[in-house]
Amino acid sequence: MIIRPDDLADAILAEVTEQIQRLRKRGRIANVRAFMIGETPAAARTAAEWGSLAGRCGIEFTVHAIPAASSQPEVDSRLRSASDAPDVTGVCILPPVPSDRKLPRLVREISPRKDILGMHPENIGMALAGGGEILAPAAQAVLSTLTTAHVDVFDKTVLLVGDPYTLTIPLASALAGRAKRVTVMAAESEELASLAQQYDILVISGTRPASVACVADGAIALDLSPRGSDNAHALAGGCFCEGVLDTASAVLPAGAMDTLYTALIMQNIMECTRALPDAKPSPESHWNGRTRK
Repeated sequence: MIIRPDDLADAILAEVTEQIQRLRKRGRIANVRAFMIGETPAAARTAAEWGSLAGRCGIEFTVHAIPAASSQPEVDSRLRSASDAPDVTGVCILPPVPSDRKLPRLVREISPRKDILGMHPENIGMALAGGGEILAPAAQAVLSTLTTAHVDVFDKTVLLVGDPYTLTIPLASALAGRAKRVTVMAAESEELASLAQQYDILVISGTRPASVACVADGAIALDLSPRGSDNAHALAGGCFCEGVLDTASAVLPAGAMDTLYTALIMQNIMECTRALPDAKPSPESHWNGRTRK
């Protein structure tokens, strides 16, 4: 079975749009400041995609560019200032960040109540404790997809491969106490191909294309990588080989999670806005397709 979560994403976006309108009528304006540290094409694409979708949901979304050469205190100050602004309900750092910047270090400057990407240590800790409203969108997307596919993680072994801050740590925290065993592995590990056959559920992102040729009979295989090919084959461009379809009971192809991931960011924005006191927008806080300096 090929998993396609597009219907779930559409339902989430419809609910977010409705709730944002209700909040606006009560004087609570969803107002996000997104920071791009060093202007890269990838970050610019992310800014355009998130900003466009936010606009359709009624969310005010402003992108602020921080020069790559800025000192750490300058970057920290910009993040804290946005986080402390009473009219701002959500703050995030657009991926990717320059290699000389440590994302966990940067995220600590954002209030956990305005952390729309769910990466602040306090929000990860809340996920570990089984509570909290804000969970990393990638982790949330996996849990939602498993629920929609009627997959119960109880007593299942789970292998998580990918970025520790955006995927594996938040998801491992959310699965703690529910799954039988959760194993976290680096994307570049040479043991991935062999270990993949030993788990009930695989969640993989950021590995080489076609790096997993076989999984256990009846396994659930989720590929969170962006689609890297226009090839007609269902799994083309992703980490799983076509042969995985012969043994897995359900497979999520590369790129299939993209829409749901972005929809869940919008949902986190809504939750942050709902949890904060009433706030009025600043006159220039809106998405207009441009980047502010």
